[in-house]
Amino acid sequence: MIEASVRAVPGLVPVFLVLAAVVGAGAVKFARVKCLPVVPAALSAVSLIGALVVTLLPGEAGDAVTELTCNAGMPLGDVLGTSSGRLNLLLFLPFCFFGVLSARRPVGVLGCGIALVFTVELFQAVFALGRSCSYSDIKANASGVVIGTILGTIWVWVGTRKVPFGRRDGMVGAGVLVVSSCVAFAVFGFWITINKVDTESIGVTADQGRWARSVAEKIDGPGVKVVQMQLRKETSGPSSVIYLTTDKSRLMLLWPDRKIQLLFENANQDDYGSLGKSDIRQAGEDFARKWYPDEVAGSKETLDLVGKGSGPYVLSYRRYADKVMMPMRLDITVSSAGRIMAANCRPTRDPELPAVKIDKKSAQERAVRNSGSKAAGSTFLIAQEVNAVWRPVWLVNLIKQGEQEPSGAVAFIDAVTGRQVVGDQQGSGWSMGS
Repeated sequence: MIEASVRAVPGLVPVFLVLAAVVGAGAVKFARVKCLPVVPAALSAVSLIGALVVTLLPGEAGDAVTELTCNAGMPLGDVLGTSSGRLNLLLFLPFCFFGVLSARRPVGVLGCGIALVFTVELFQAVFALGRSCSYSDIKANASGVVIGTILGTIWVWVGTRKVPFGRRDGMVGAGVLVVSSCVAFAVFGFWITINKVDTESIGVTADQGRWARSVAEKIDGPGVKVVQMQLRKETSGPSSVIYLTTDKSRLMLLWPDRKIQLLFENANQDDYGSLGKSDIRQAGEDFARKWYPDEVAGSKETLDLVGKGSGPYVLSYRRYADKVMMPMRLDITVSSAGRIMAANCRPTRDPELPAVKIDKKSAQERAVRNSGSKAAGSTFLIAQEVNAVWRPVWLVNLIKQGEQEPSGAVAFIDAVTGRQVVGDQQGSGWSMGS
């Protein structure tokens, strides 16, 4: 979950830097007063801040999940087989490693680390942080605590030839372990409801989770294993996106639209099948009609070979109104064996556009005059947002001076005013140029 958590928190880095500087300075001062190793103390404090910021800083999913539940998760071996699980293992490892080097009390560090792991997951279950509690996280984080403590103990023993265990450390550490374990068993046993699914979810409601899981099963079969789900809100519009990772594919699902925006199968190489072009087209059309009936309706369909050999092919759907290509996009990649490898959908509704007043030749002349290049290849009309308003725009392919072949240079000319349209710095639309 840590990997998705980092992506879901835009302000994570500056918050970490500020807190790390403050807490790190405090740790240095405390270490000097207690005559402890300064550098390990500072590194332990900074590592702790990093772990807490990643796990507890509210994310973009907001208060999407507020139920007092904790996912049962997967067995530890399966957890550590995922990149998220391995990152979770590393989350508290530095804190415990440097903690042992600084305090020279491994049992106490172990007890505090375990208590901290349960506390973090309890906070994620109780408070609306845009994350969810998971026993998979507990297992991975606790494993990191144990490994960090063991490595720190070995490091101290190698450096001093003395085992850093003392009676007081053993008693205090054992007491912390016993108390934290009892509290954890009581809280998680009687207060927190176990959600018996083997999926890591961030900000996903029960309804969203059920639908996302059903999509994964329809795409990759009933035996597919859902590894992670994360809900993030779109920067514009009412929709949210469920990022779904399985053991076979990655998907971006629009909610509440209930539509697949992106699909990428992990098996992204062609199958070297023997299907003909018509059968490959049929496989793509069947998938399109099932998942994208609104986008298919009234669209023009093309099938193109990607690369060399017998496949894969890309089945594309584009819709036109008065010879203007609408903003809807749908591309489906099909292997030579008829397997759906990828899908990319932009389910934008057809906008109302003003009438075109600038013809193709005039648009090319304006593009050439503005750029100093030559028009080359195709020139066609597309619907594009200009200053948040949909406009018909001529897309003119250009070839720069000294080039033998087009290198991808294009110019955009407003088909109503004739003014050039240039990309804005955010890349979210287009603004008017001179």
